[in-house]
Amino acid sequence: MLEELVGKRLGQYRIKAILGKGAMATVFKAHQPSLDRYVAIKVLPPSFAAESPAFTKRFQREAKAIARLYHPNILPVYDFGIYRDYSYIVMRYVEGARSLSQVVPAALTTEQIIDLISQVASGLAYAHAQGVIHRDVKPSNVLLDAGWALLSDFGLVKVHEVATQLTDVGKGIGTPAYMSPEQAQGDAVDHRTDIYSLGVMLYEMLTGTIPHNAPTSLGILLKRTTQAPPSPRAINPAISPSLEQVMLRSLAIHPADRYESAEDFIAALKRAMMDEASAGPESFNRKTVILPFPALVGVAPQKNSLKARLSNAWRNPFWLTIAGICIAAGALSLSSGNVFRSVASQATSTLTLASPVTLTPRATPAPTLTYTPVPAATPTPASVILISSTGTPLPATSTPTHTPLFPVGSPPATVTPTATLAGVITLLHPLSLEEPSYGPTDFEWQWTGEAIPPEFGFEVRVWREGEPPTGVHDAVLDNLQNRVEHLDKNTYRLNVNIQDAFGVRRRTGRYLWSVALVRISPTYADLGRQAEPTYLRFEAGGDGKGDKKDNGSGVGID
Repeated sequence: MLEELVGKRLGQYRIKAILGKGAMATVFKAHQPSLDRYVAIKVLPPSFAAESPAFTKRFQREAKAIARLYHPNILPVYDFGIYRDYSYIVMRYVEGARSLSQVVPAALTTEQIIDLISQVASGLAYAHAQGVIHRDVKPSNVLLDAGWALLSDFGLVKVHEVATQLTDVGKGIGTPAYMSPEQAQGDAVDHRTDIYSLGVMLYEMLTGTIPHNAPTSLGILLKRTTQAPPSPRAINPAISPSLEQVMLRSLAIHPADRYESAEDFIAALKRAMMDEASAGPESFNRKTVILPFPALVGVAPQKNSLKARLSNAWRNPFWLTIAGICIAAGALSLSSGNVFRSVASQATSTLTLASPVTLTPRATPAPTLTYTPVPAATPTPASVILISSTGTPLPATSTPTHTPLFPVGSPPATVTPTATLAGVITLLHPLSLEEPSYGPTDFEWQWTGEAIPPEFGFEVRVWREGEPPTGVHDAVLDNLQNRVEHLDKNTYRLNVNIQDAFGVRRRTGRYLWSVALVRISPTYADLGRQAEPTYLRFEAGGDGKGDKKDNGSGVGID
């Protein structure tokens, strides 16, 4: 019936083709003329609205709730509406994306599986914090965009509450294969029902079968409400005992026995992986399921910790040799200790700081950020920055009115300041998640202090939460060549295409951005100071010329 929409308009959207069909909806590829981009539209049949007078209000309420979800692991919702009894939700179109259900049979390593499950759990944790429960977490509702997991179809199960059909897996309210016991019994559900469904996905990816498998949906649900799941290690002995315990707890029959939050579930997975890694590389990299599958999608690479990299480096004979030379040189230096003490004394005597300098390791990680809605209000001014004429930050003359979001180490006490540069950086644009960037972005900020000397400049930084701040342009060239525009006495602006920047790398999602005061002459130097970050939203797919096209596709089907 919905096939008749192809070639016609649904509101402002021109329907181009059918992407897929499900029990509850049909997904179309459509063109949005106002932004000249392709989108995916999930359309519910007119019969839904006819079944209940309350359907329209419920649909609008749920659509507004999920449209406010901005997270790197949640498929963005652009719009929704009702047109001639057709209720529809407009989402990002991800070109060539595959759902996780297409990857489940693949021979993934334990590391890859936990990476994907942790991404989905991260999106759920954010949604739960906003008061949104998914209710239908399953592999077909998780899209993979170059190894990045995107969870879709929030709230659609709640929108259409009809009599449960249990004749086939995948039909009815929720999906029996991934449904929690409380859902199966028709009881009230909370965020822990999503944790159960995520546990089923993890179980399936590690063992090749769902827990409580049975020939019929009714058989699955009957087992699920009365029996504990079979031991995963009995099916796949390669699973570690600690990882098995995580899976079994997430699959507890009673919600109170499961993990209290998705964050707790992620933390438990990480601890299990640490236990697995400590058993040796053979255990860490082993395949969990050996099944044929074509062209596996790439999974986001894992970054080695600084501690691990240093540990490996010191095992290298070259560095051992260098260490021996340094020790010998140190021994020889003892005979000329008076000279070194004299130099140190002179350096100390020329330093005039208002307070003792504390050295903080530059490798100190940024604190984990909690996703919270960004208020549409005047941004809080950044902390006061004091800079010496040689480019070294000095202690502030007054206590800042807030605690900086990212702690910054104090500078080495090895230079003699002769002048100071004080001021406040205030971020001006972008400040709203409602206006996403498609690549080229105007960043604006204010510097309310003294005039900036030629040896100083500004650097715009954009990064994903949990990753280090990263510059998105050549700060030295852009400042020297006046591409960082000085609009008036206090205001500055830089237009830069961020889509290929290291901190973005064409990954759609919510990002932090900030502006830092840096030294650009005689050489670039990170002064370790930046304004307190705020948020922006990036949508992949632009061609770098500001056309605001989104050339992606793929949406989960119910």
